[in-house]
Amino acid sequence: MKVVLFTAPNCPRCPLAKEIVSKICKELNIEYQEIVVDSEDKIVDALMYNIYSFPALVIDDEVIFQGEVPSEDELRKIFLQKLGK
Repeated sequence: MKVVLFTAPNCPRCPLAKEIVSKICKELNIEYQEIVVDSEDKIVDALMYNIYSFPALVIDDEVIFQGEVPSEDELRKIFLQKLGK
């Protein structure tokens, strides 16, 4: 499973999203990548997924959320569902 969290430097919701995604990925032994959208090449990466607000989470090339932070329980359910558990 490929998990990518897009964040932005001045995003007030991004630290919470990073905390929740990191915690769940650690619990489920899933590696994830954080892309901080702070340069033109990173903006292009985000636009490839039509991401215009942060934070945004992509799992296996599917945008799961953007511009919001789901609860830890909601996100855990999504991860488990993607893992087929």
